[in-house]
Amino acid sequence: MNSSSSSSSSNSRPSQNLLLFLDNHLHIFPWEQLHCMTSLFRRIVVYRLPSVLLLD
Repeated sequence: MNSSSSSSSSNSRPSQNLLLFLDNHLHIFPWEQLHCMTSLFRRIVVYRLPSVLLLD
């Protein structure tokens, strides 16, 4: 019974954002497609940004 209540509370959590700032060497990897990212971050929206300066 506790597991169902915890799953319903996790469903009510808002989605979160993950910002990836990747350099020229790392941007070639499909980070959003990696198993570790898809299994851990199912409710997280992933964005790629080329520079922190774009956040301004």
